Amino acid sequence: MARLIDLVIDTLLKARSELMHLQQQMQQILGVIDRATDLDDAGLMAIAQCAQANVAQEAANVGKSLAALGKLIGLINLFMGMVGGPEIPGPSNLTGRPLDDVVPPLDAIVDALKTARDAVPVP
Repeated sequence: MARLIDLVIDTLLKARSELMHLQQQMQQILGVIDRATDLDDAGLMAIAQCAQANVAQEAANVGKSLAALGKLIGLINLFMGMVGGPEIPGPSNLTGRPLDDVVPPLDAIVDALKTARDAVPVP
């Protein structure tokens, strides 16, 4: 059980890191979009919009991996209920949220998993 929790924590931390990177990329792209607007440069705007769509797709892919983790968290909650441990919130409420709004709930899930990890009786 503890290894499963550790695996989920590690995967969430990797997803968090990727989302932070995507957030930085999106900020840069928004700057390019502003610049393209100022210059009235249709070519630059097309490139920036393509990059923006790529970042959005990458974020959606991370969201899909988080949804799969939700099933594992459900399994962890089942076991935690058996040992009287805390319930872990799932990542299902993160779908469709802006990148800026996803990281704090992920951090809360990781913290809850660490608390649960400490509550798991080790043979």
